[in-house]
Amino acid sequence: MRWKLQAQNSNRLIILLILLLLILALAFIAEAHSHPTDAVPAIPETPPQGVLFVQTQWWVQRLISLLPGAIYNSLPAFLALAAIFLWLAPRFIRGLYDTRDMGEARSFLQRLVFGMSRLKPIIIVREGKIAVGSGSFFDRVGGPGFIIVYNDSAVVLERAGRLTRVLGPSVGFLEPYERIWEVIDLRPQRWLFTDHAMTKEGIPISCEVDVTFKIDDRVVGADGQVQEVSPVEIPDDFLRSKTFPEALDRVIAEEIEKGGISTPLPYT
Repeated sequence: MRWKLQAQNSNRLIILLILLLLILALAFIAEAHSHPTDAVPAIPETPPQGVLFVQTQWWVQRLISLLPGAIYNSLPAFLALAAIFLWLAPRFIRGLYDTRDMGEARSFLQRLVFGMSRLKPIIIVREGKIAVGSGSFFDRVGGPGFIIVYNDSAVVLERAGRLTRVLGPSVGFLEPYERIWEVIDLRPQRWLFTDHAMTKEGIPISCEVDVTFKIDDRVVGADGQVQEVSPVEIPDDFLRSKTFPEALDRVIAEEIEKGGISTPLPYT
């Protein structure tokens, strides 16, 4: 995994180097047009190898003579790139996302442009919550970054206001600006609360509710094989019936029994 990150980072650095060389080549061309010279000398009396040596030597001397002017001509472009990357873009990111300092903004910009060179920043999700990295810049804004999801949790990811994918127990990466929208606890859950109501006679009553469930979509069939069972579906005509509140529990119990679902109830 580290090798993959290094390869990705190296590829983008090569692209940057090619861009810088292209700027320098354009500066060489501009300098050559502003300082014309005689044609390449040819010496007919010498062997072809000698002519090639003389021409190569002339080109090398020509490039060396143009090098100071080319560097001088390309300095504005180099300085503009450096100013954008080191000051202007980080300043904009800091003002937009309220980063801790300019270094954090530059680090985020570097990951966007050149990719990740190491397994940082990192978010670790376990026990139904973000255990490492909660509230960090990576958590608030999103990737690219590294994420570890333990077997007891799952995460729903979003980017630009749209849900992108569900990441189960795994080790992986978040795409640029992809962040955690919600963390789901896959462990058995127990909710205890009190429900209050009023009888027809106006007597206040309360009921202690104890709900136990587990988020899962797998069930072991009679043959011992793991099967996926769809959520319980209530017919539309039943939902429109007048007896819906009274018969709801009975219908759900019947649908669960038909589906062969055992407790705890597997919900997708």
